[in-house]
Amino acid sequence: MSQVQLFARIFGFVFIAVGVFGFIPVLVQPIADTSGLAVTAGYGRLLGIFPVNAAHNLVHIGLGAWGVWASQTGNEPDSALYAQANTILYGI
Repeated sequence: MSQVQLFARIFGFVFIAVGVFGFIPVLVQPIADTSGLAVTAGYGRLLGIFPVNAAHNLVHIGLGAWGVWASQTGNEPDSALYAQANTILYGI
């Protein structure tokens, strides 16, 4: 397994874990001020730090699934595309 495939696998599992944790009510502290938000379902702060909502959690799970898939295809360009897309998304 190449380093870029390892990156995709690790980040994929981390994203899936963060997305799933966002749906666990004990880990999400609710916030009363939801003004200006289009999606208020599941809105709160994960571990009291990171703002999340249901849509955000689903995006994390989707990105994680993409990373795990890219790492398991055996095709290094799939993993490289995943790494590049994450770099661009988080750079913006």
